[in-house]
Amino acid sequence: MSTTDEKAGPAWEEEDEGGKGTLGRWIAISLAAIVFLGAGISILQTDASVNESNTARETTRTAVGALRAGVIEEGAGLLEQNIAAERNSLKREQAFLARQFENIAPPLSLTQLQSSIPQGGELPGVRTSKELRQLSFKSEELSLSQSALAETRVTWNDRSTQYTTAIAVLAFALFLVGFSLVLRGSQRLVFYIFGLVAASLVVSAAVYIYLLPIPETSRAAIVATANGTVASSRGEQERALDQLDKAIVIDGDYAAPYTRRAIARALAANPDFVRTGALVGSQEALQASIEDAQRALELEDGRDSLALSFLATVALYAGQYEQSVLSASEAITINGQTPDVRLTKSAAEAGLGEADSAIESLEAARDLLSGSDPSERTRSLVAGYLTDLEQVAHRTPARAELVDRIERSIIGTETSFTLDREVSRKVPRRGSVRVDGLRYQDGKIRLRTSWRDLPANTALTLIGFERPAPGSGWVQPRELALFRSVGGSGGRVNQVPIKRACTPVELRVDAYLNGAYIDSFTGPGGAATC
Repeated sequence: MSTTDEKAGPAWEEEDEGGKGTLGRWIAISLAAIVFLGAGISILQTDASVNESNTARETTRTAVGALRAGVIEEGAGLLEQNIAAERNSLKREQAFLARQFENIAPPLSLTQLQSSIPQGGELPGVRTSKELRQLSFKSEELSLSQSALAETRVTWNDRSTQYTTAIAVLAFALFLVGFSLVLRGSQRLVFYIFGLVAASLVVSAAVYIYLLPIPETSRAAIVATANGTVASSRGEQERALDQLDKAIVIDGDYAAPYTRRAIARALAANPDFVRTGALVGSQEALQASIEDAQRALELEDGRDSLALSFLATVALYAGQYEQSVLSASEAITINGQTPDVRLTKSAAEAGLGEADSAIESLEAARDLLSGSDPSERTRSLVAGYLTDLEQVAHRTPARAELVDRIERSIIGTETSFTLDREVSRKVPRRGSVRVDGLRYQDGKIRLRTSWRDLPANTALTLIGFERPAPGSGWVQPRELALFRSVGGSGGRVNQVPIKRACTPVELRVDAYLNGAYIDSFTGPGGAATC
């Protein structure tokens, strides 16, 4: 037995030296290399995780700052409105006194008022206007910075996750190479090769992940975009375009200035759009805006909700209802809490003749507003929706009946909402209402309303429309709406001062009693300026 054992030992030694000993050494070297590679990837994963955490904290701080600036900006905006209202009230009182007492001293001009202020001082309206602009810029800059930081954070998070996956695959490669040590013959070689292939794939993936760029938006591009956005919101479209062009030159892969420039271009060609929804600009300007919005979507992989909302609106006005519904649906997928987009989608669905879908989208928008109080915001939403529906009726006359039905429904709801009581939506059994004296003159819309023999507490609703240019569709500005409770017989004259780049060429008022449609009345506008 001892002789046999002594012979068996050398035989094994010879077999191992015949090639398996060399493979074993390579396996050992490979194991060491894989462990070393795993340690390196673990360091990269930790670095990515730390950067993600740091960016997350910075994003949170910026978000809090943006929220604080937004609240302060809103308060300052209300203060500016109050100062403007007080200033206009004083002007009216001064004009009244001047008419009553012809011999009193003439009104002081703005220059005379300013000359009475100590050096370095300013009138309240001038001072608050400057400060509000600075607050608006700060709010927009922080908001843009937050979005840029969020994108950077997501990229670091993705990189950390990818490294974690690479480490898991590398652990599998380590198992394959290590397990080959207990095998013999061709099985050892197969497991070893598969392990090396897996490890090689991990190395390639790790290099690829490491070389992927981390998005870092230029501070100068953010500042220029914020300046452009604020200028556009204040009606300074030329200045806005200059700033946004500058931002794009600084960073051509930054999506935000493209979206803002799309809006600024549209507003430059359609100066009343924000207030009334009037679209009177050339198709060339509109197409340039569309191209900017599409470029923003390309850079954001279709995730820019502002660009999608813009495209939904432009497509609706162009009569491209399917495209409008598609863009609105994608925007809702990103942010489903915005009623504006759902209302645009509803109007586009009405344009397609899909009554059930249009009502469903309208109800979804109403649900988002449930529990809120009547405000300028809600009135603006309804005005914008009515304008969208009017554009559908203008471009697609076959949908006029559906549009009328939806309009009457939404105005009945708005009447209940504004008067804070349910209305019957039925015409009173007795009484009548009439609108006459409807006309535009000297920057004011004037109408005279009279009613006879109406039951007590009848809800009277007047919704005004204007045509911004010959041959264009009607628009429903938010300030042209009146809701009140009346009874018996009476009348009232109303004057509404309006600021328009495009003088209305025709006027229309739709009258409702208890939320039920009564009649429409038209009147002349001014000479066309658009």
